[in-house]
Amino acid sequence: MLFRTPHSGRLPGAFYWLFGLSLLVTGGPAVPLLFGKPHPVKFITLLVLGTAFTGMAWLMWYYHRSFNRLSYELTGTGIIINWGKKPVVIPYHEITAVAPWKLKGASRVYGMELGGYRQGIFSIYRLGKGEFYAVGDEVVLIQTGDNLYGITPADRDGFMSALKAKLQEKGVSYSEQVTKQATKAKTGSSLDGWTIAGLVVGFGLILGMALAIYVLTPRLPEQIPMHYNLRGEVNRYGPPEELYIMPAIALVSWFPTVVIGLALTGDYPRIRRFMVALAAGLVLFIWGTLLAMVLPLLR
Repeated sequence: MLFRTPHSGRLPGAFYWLFGLSLLVTGGPAVPLLFGKPHPVKFITLLVLGTAFTGMAWLMWYYHRSFNRLSYELTGTGIIINWGKKPVVIPYHEITAVAPWKLKGASRVYGMELGGYRQGIFSIYRLGKGEFYAVGDEVVLIQTGDNLYGITPADRDGFMSALKAKLQEKGVSYSEQVTKQATKAKTGSSLDGWTIAGLVVGFGLILGMALAIYVLTPRLPEQIPMHYNLRGEVNRYGPPEELYIMPAIALVSWFPTVVIGLALTGDYPRIRRFMVALAAGLVLFIWGTLLAMVLPLLR
């Protein structure tokens, strides 16, 4: 049984204005950089702007596609929230409470909130944090043993009736009053496979940077450009050994980002993965800077 959301199939105009402006800001300045003589400053700037432009374009496509296909299914085993590439599944036997709710305020912790469209982790007054896949304020809150979900079927009464029938059919005992989420005790390691892979990649890039400098130093001139002004002109030279400052900067950038991400993400693996990926991205950016400095000088 499929239930749609109360939207017209098109995100609010503010969504397109916001992302369109972001694409213009990140992609527009890159156009003049495609002309003229190449130099490291131009290469690094194009790398940053290109990465930002690609990321914003992907986010726009992701939210546009996901919200337009957002729907809720009542199957034989549970509730399926059709979102993104991988649907969210809530098994009936895990449901402890179901209640309609008029949302008077929700503070975004992670995700997107724009024009009544909400996806991500939100903090609800007196209830704690919940995972929302919603359009509008007339939500249905579904509580499980360790999570709280907020959804917005267009036919809320019909959804509630059909869900109650399913729960009764499965013999599930549930409450019609949602309670405050209990703080979960942390047990064992919170590192999943993607997080561990991101940590290994980030630290491996830093070690690889130091090794690359060690290998390339004998092939570089005794004095190499170490700093450029805004016009791409060299304003300081130095010995190749100064390049070891690059992996040091990478480590100083990577380590705090990872520590903060692991310490603050709690039970939200997507945020943890994002922070680890962001840390690896900072290292990758410094790698690009290093390559832009040394590749034209190799002999």
